[in-house]
Amino acid sequence: MKVVIKDLIGLEIRDIRFKYVNDNGYDLQEFTTYVKLTNELIFTIPYYYDEEFSVFDEQIEEEYLNAQYLPKDILKLFQGKKIVDFHYVFYENELCELEKAIVELEDELYFTEMHNGPIGLNTVDLEILNKQKFKLFKQEIESKEGFKVR
Repeated sequence: MKVVIKDLIGLEIRDIRFKYVNDNGYDLQEFTTYVKLTNELIFTIPYYYDEEFSVFDEQIEEEYLNAQYLPKDILKLFQGKKIVDFHYVFYENELCELEKAIVELEDELYFTEMHNGPIGLNTVDLEILNKQKFKLFKQEIESKEGFKVR
């Protein structure tokens, strides 16, 4: 069975874990977030709004089980929160495929990840935003000609 991203809206988060790779062999560091829902489904933050993935994918489940735990105080921000929407960056009405989605949760909490980047030049990490920070992020992106966050 396949699930599309919009099917995740309204579902509740149970756990979030992550995997950090300092050097992926291409002089890039990588960060991957694994989100486990209360229905046991596990997904990673998508690049595409129409992305499909297999329900209960064994590879994703194994990666999740081997991933690092978030600190408990950070995890508590997410546990029990429902997914409200997914936001994406577009350039001239085309999806910007280098940016991961921004996941909107109830209570005006948002998160995304900086997935990869050159070692030592940027931070790859889970990014947590409140409504004000999300608005500032959106304004910054949309201040560049042709860019929109939807």
